[in-house]
Amino acid sequence: MKAYSLPLIEKIVTAYLVGKMSIRKVATQFGVTKSLVQKQVKQQLS
Repeated sequence: MKAYSLPLIEKIVTAYLVGKMSIRKVATQFGVTKSLVQKQVKQQLS
């Protein structure tokens, strides 16, 4: 599994929560998998 920087993870989560974008669109925009976006958002919200 590829390691992602904390600033990138924060940008991904912010794009999803604030930008009102779908998980698929966020994943495509940042070049990551949908599962990564889902896991990081879930982790931030818990």
